Amino acid sequence: MPPGVEVIWRNHIAPYSAGIDFEAGVAQLVSGQGWALSEKDAPMTYADLANMVSGYGLDEAPGLAWEYNSYGARLHAETLKRVFAGSETPDSDALDVAAQTRLVQALGMEDGGIFTVRNDCGVNITPRDMARIGHMWLSRGAWDGEQLLADAWFDVFLSPGIAADLARSTGADAGDYLVVGTTGGPLIESDVDNMQGIFGWMLWFNGLVAETGVRMWPDAPTDMYMADGRFGDEVMVILPTEEIVVAAHGSWGDTTVVSDGAGVFNDNIETLAGAVTGAPSYAMDFPGVSWTSATDAEAGLDETALDAFVDAIDNAAGSRGVLVRRGRVVRTWGTQTTKVDWASAAKSVVVTMLGFAIQEGLI
Repeated sequence: MPPGVEVIWRNHIAPYSAGIDFEAGVAQLVSGQGWALSEKDAPMTYADLANMVSGYGLDEAPGLAWEYNSYGARLHAETLKRVFAGSETPDSDALDVAAQTRLVQALGMEDGGIFTVRNDCGVNITPRDMARIGHMWLSRGAWDGEQLLADAWFDVFLSPGIAADLARSTGADAGDYLVVGTTGGPLIESDVDNMQGIFGWMLWFNGLVAETGVRMWPDAPTDMYMADGRFGDEVMVILPTEEIVVAAHGSWGDTTVVSDGAGVFNDNIETLAGAVTGAPSYAMDFPGVSWTSATDAEAGLDETALDAFVDAIDNAAGSRGVLVRRGRVVRTWGTQTTKVDWASAAKSVVVTMLGFAIQEGLI
């Protein structure tokens, strides 16, 4: 463990890591960070913000309607800046500073800072560093013999956070009255379909879509989840049973389409999962200064199927990505040292920082 990370662990994480009630943590009021919330929004919690049910800028009170709301996402990130800085007037880079020990150094990221775009609320890192975060999610906070983020956090984080029958918002008359701004989108994202039942904690799960009752991606593994940016341009997919993480900028297919089995994204994940021929020949691994590589055969993956998967998403200008199985890199494509603005895929990384804040007793 790097020295700076060891200090954070000893002084901030270890004293709080046993018996943490993460459910109680996410239920804390956002107003505790000094925001002048409206009377309607006063009951807003961290869980409301992280699950897009905050009602911020919308007609409904917190918890009463779901809406893909990038102003609410900005409020969430700005609130965590206050939490980590211990101040209602934090520096803009407060979230990135907090991530240096907890993510960048702890996971051995190769390419530097993380929250450096979109008013320091967005993630700008290489696919190989994004995959480190995905591998930490896959291992439920464990990293090379250390439990960086408590396993109990992942009982909260890795599950849809909103009820399937929750309504959509009816309007946004309140507007951005705190003037926090957006992470990129509007208060109501009209391009996003009714995703209640498969969304939570800024992740997308392969569950049953409320509107149709059908599985979102019927030919993909049912335990698949992903962080999605720009409707399939910047995506990190985790297949837990198969122990696969893929982080890539490219063209995955429209991730918001409720598939009937013929959707491009659905087909791509089916191809990826179908590449599995058996278990890898190595135990769970974690990267050091750089990732260890494995051949297709060593990773228990079929070469022809992997070729088809990579060809399918490596079809846009500047495409680049990495495929990891059980902690070893099996495939890379494109320039590995060029960073990516992960757009909305960054929102789940912000939620990961929420987990650290609760674990350390900051919330």
